[in-house]
Amino acid sequence: MSRADIEPVKGKRVLFSPRHVAIRLDEAHRRAYRRLFGLLFPLPDVPALKDHDFDGRSIKLTRPQLAALNRAFGSLNHAARPGMHGAFDGQERALTNTSKRIQFLS
Repeated sequence: MSRADIEPVKGKRVLFSPRHVAIRLDEAHRRAYRRLFGLLFPLPDVPALKDHDFDGRSIKLTRPQLAALNRAFGSLNHAARPGMHGAFDGQERALTNTSKRIQFLS
């Protein structure tokens, strides 16, 4: 798996928690999650994951949390553009646009 193609996580139904699914995350998902954490903080609607959640054990999430996690991984796939080199490039571009707007208004 390269940086640009994170597969959506598929959940299996859990018997003892009716509205939950079990997922397994690996090292590629850990790298993607850390990239997300660097781009957007706090992550909207994405569950907070710890390092031990990425070691291959199953994690229980609700279906909306899984959907939010997959949307976030999908946004990473779309954000992997050649113009963006780091986590702070988008912030720098937004700051530049804001400065230009302020200059125009003053």
